[in-house]
Amino acid sequence: MQRRHFLKLVCGATAGPGLLMRTATAEGRAEPLPRLAAVAAAAGLQYGSTAEVDVTRQPEAYRRLLADHCHLFAPGYLSWSWISPSPDRYDFSREAGNLRFAASSGLALTGAHLLWQKRVPDWFKVITDPRRAEQAIRRHIAEMMVRFGPRSFSWNAVNEAIKPEQGRPDGLRADDPFLRVLGPRYIDLAFHAAHESAPSTLFAYNDFGLEADSPVAAARRRALLGLLDGLLQRGVPIAAVGLQSHLQLDDRFDAVLYRKFLAEIAGRGLKILITELDVNDRTGPADIRKRDQAVADCYERFLAPALDEKQVVALVTWGLSDRYTWLTPAYDPSYGRSDHLPCRPLPFDANFQPKPAYGAILRALRHAPPRPLVPLPNWGDRTAGVSDPPPPRT
Repeated sequence: MQRRHFLKLVCGATAGPGLLMRTATAEGRAEPLPRLAAVAAAAGLQYGSTAEVDVTRQPEAYRRLLADHCHLFAPGYLSWSWISPSPDRYDFSREAGNLRFAASSGLALTGAHLLWQKRVPDWFKVITDPRRAEQAIRRHIAEMMVRFGPRSFSWNAVNEAIKPEQGRPDGLRADDPFLRVLGPRYIDLAFHAAHESAPSTLFAYNDFGLEADSPVAAARRRALLGLLDGLLQRGVPIAAVGLQSHLQLDDRFDAVLYRKFLAEIAGRGLKILITELDVNDRTGPADIRKRDQAVADCYERFLAPALDEKQVVALVTWGLSDRYTWLTPAYDPSYGRSDHLPCRPLPFDANFQPKPAYGAILRALRHAPPRPLVPLPNWGDRTAGVSDPPPPRT
């Protein structure tokens, strides 16, 4: 990126000490790159990222990037089927390195799922007795919160439970294994059990496909608001809504419509988390400069109305560096570009250098109206949650 272009992106941002990268001014002086987390916190927002790899096995520059720019870390492999091969055993080895990194870097956990219909252990799927199913869910949630609650900013009590196109009047997924054995009350159960185990943690309902101006997204928004109304009417202790926000360059987006949607959530007294933000650029031009600018523009169009809502308290991008994005044909063939060029959906490129997307996020954070900062957890033992938990209680 040309020096003058980059300086235009970051001009005027407040920087903190000890930053990973530096850029040269027109006079040749080295200036620190502003930390996204520090700029976010100045507006009352917590900023974070996930990592699609074991961070401890990656270059030191990547670890410094995460530690410098994040206050939150979203572990990707703590969902039930990944960590519980049998009812009486947990195995965190897949995420252990990242948990150690987050703890040693002082990053609070966010965005993992307690119940997700896509990640249900095989041993749970064969349970047909509702009482046994409820016991298993309560035991799982209690164990996870004992282990991770003290170091968590937020947790998704339930993830991706709605699918209105399947025709249920309540908009819930008809093929949900939890719904099959317990009915819709499993959502209430998850929030009650989570709140009982870790009352100071922010528990959210999290879902995707809610930002576009399309009939499908509109149906999903109606289903979500209906779900929230039912939970609140029944006194379920839900505190927040997570909006995944996997954006597409060719999506139709109406800022006025989206502001209204966020206001409807906020009007129900709930906080809002932008939980998995990235921009899929598979339809963008091959020219890198033009494509990077299109991605940056997409971030900016979305974040202007999103961060204008003061009930939005956190922003988590689904990665920091293009080197580790999940938007690859290896993950899903539909994510590949027709020209076979790699996607560039994140704030930093594959060499950990800032892109126009970084500048767009930085500007959006700097222009966000101030709001009360939801504090990070203050846990004493920075190694907590790294080793395997004790066997589940009976």
